[in-house]
Amino acid sequence: MLVQTRRMRVLERENITQVRRVRERMARREEHPLETRAVVRTLAKPASAARHEMPLDALAHRSPQPYPPPAPPQLNIESLTTQVIQQIDRRLVAYRERMGRI
Repeated sequence: MLVQTRRMRVLERENITQVRRVRERMARREEHPLETRAVVRTLAKPASAARHEMPLDALAHRSPQPYPPPAPPQLNIESLTTQVIQQIDRRLVAYRERMGRI
């Protein structure tokens, strides 16, 4: 009895350590690359260019031009019907051939 209890404790400890190892190995780790700092230099604008720029508020309030809806595709119902019926016929013939009826 004492041997079984001691054996069970050893097994429990081994199981716990295995679970910890698996958990550590499978844990998600997010590694962030080293941050690179970019230096952005802006060129000085000439005074004439500054006068022709629109303020951002004016751009935001301008109404967008609606695009016309796309034209529906041209459908030839007769050719579509013919293709569907031919496909059904092919499938029926193939089924009959598999069943040995033809």
